Amino acid sequence: MNEKVFSSPIGKYIIQYMEYAKPSLSESSFEHRYSQLYEFDSFLHRIGCSDIDIDEDTVSAWIHSLATLSDSTVMTYVMSLRKFFEYLSSMRIAKCYIPHVRRVPDVYVTHYFTEDEVSSIFTCADDYPCGGKNPLPYIKAELPMVLRILESCGTRLTETLSLQMKYVDLKQGVLTMVHAKEHKERIVPMSDSLTRTLEKYCMAMGLIGMPNFYIFPKTDFGSPLKKHDIENRFANILKWNDISSHGRKKYGRGICPHCFRHNFALKAFKRLENQGIHLNDAIPYLSLYLGHDSLRETEKYLRFSAEMFPDELGRFDDASVDIYPDDDIWHDVYEEVV
Repeated sequence: MNEKVFSSPIGKYIIQYMEYAKPSLSESSFEHRYSQLYEFDSFLHRIGCSDIDIDEDTVSAWIHSLATLSDSTVMTYVMSLRKFFEYLSSMRIAKCYIPHVRRVPDVYVTHYFTEDEVSSIFTCADDYPCGGKNPLPYIKAELPMVLRILESCGTRLTETLSLQMKYVDLKQGVLTMVHAKEHKERIVPMSDSLTRTLEKYCMAMGLIGMPNFYIFPKTDFGSPLKKHDIENRFANILKWNDISSHGRKKYGRGICPHCFRHNFALKAFKRLENQGIHLNDAIPYLSLYLGHDSLRETEKYLRFSAEMFPDELGRFDDASVDIYPDDDIWHDVYEEVV
C-alpha cells in the first residue's frame, strides 16, 4: 500500500477498511479504491469536517465535486464510498449516509469463444515460449492450468490465483474460493478430467502435503501470481491466434480471461435448458455458484446475440474437455521443479 497521509477524522478507518478488503480485491482494484477514498478524505479535510458521522449533504457535495469526471468514473467513486460506509456501519464505527449509485448504460459486451478458439488458446498456452531468464520460474506449467480452471469452472482470475493447497480437495474434486469478491466464500466442483489434471499438476509442482503453499506461485510458494502475469500472456496468445473483436463495437474491456466466465455461464444456461430446466429456475442456483451479489448480476450473462454467436447458439458441448494432450509435460515440469 502506498503511504498516504490522511487528514480527516475518518482517515484512520479508511486504512483499517482497506486492510480488511485487500484479500478480496485485485491489485489494480485495491489501488483504485484506496486512491478514491483518499480523495474523499482530502475533500473532508478541505471543507473542515470534524465528525466521523457523514451526512447526506456532505456526500452530495463530494459527488458534485466530481462533476468533471465521466458518469462511469463517478459511479466507481460512489461504489467505493458505499463499500466503505457499509463497513463502518457493520462495525458500528460510524453512521454515514450511503449514497445511491448513479445508473450508467450497461453496454459492455463480452467475447464468446468458439470451440476452435478455445482449442487454439489451450494449444498455445501448452507451448508458451519461456526464456531462460524468465522471472516466473513456474509459468510454463501455471499458465495452461490457470486457463483451464477458468474455462471449466467459470471462476474469477483473482480468486483462482489466490488458491492455496488447503482449499484444494483433490479427493472430492472441489475448490473452496475463500478470497472471493465481496468475501463470498463458496465451493466450486471440478469435472473428473480437470481434477485428474490438477492432481498431476500439484504432484509435479511439489504441492501435495503443503497446505499453505499457493498453487500458482510467483517466485516462491508464499506469494501467488498477479493478474497481469496471466493477462499479459493471454493477450499474446490472442494476438498469435488472431483472436479479436473484428466487426463489433469496442466497449471498455476487451477480450480477456474474464470472458471464460461468461462462456461458462452461457454453456451452463444452455445445458440446463436442454435438460428441460427453465432459465428462471436455473438463475438462482447459478448465481450462488458464480458468487454473484444478486440475481440481476447473473441475468446479465444472458445478454448475447446471434451476431456474436453466428454458429454456436445451438451447439454447446460439456464444459470440461480433456486437458493436456499427454503426460510428457508433467514429466518435464517435474524435472524442472526437482
